[in-house]
Amino acid sequence: MRRAGQDEPERPGGTGADFPLSHPGFRSTGVRLGWVVAVMLGLILLALLLLG
Repeated sequence: MRRAGQDEPERPGGTGADFPLSHPGFRSTGVRLGWVVAVMLGLILLALLLLG
């Protein structure tokens, strides 16, 4: 979430080529991992609420 918020204003073109440190592949995999982690955390929280 935080990484996506930081990356949005840094890429006005929407390609992210202006970033020398973050390659397009790394950026896409990072976003996908972020979404997967967010979904997993949500499921874990739901399970804890249901079990607790």
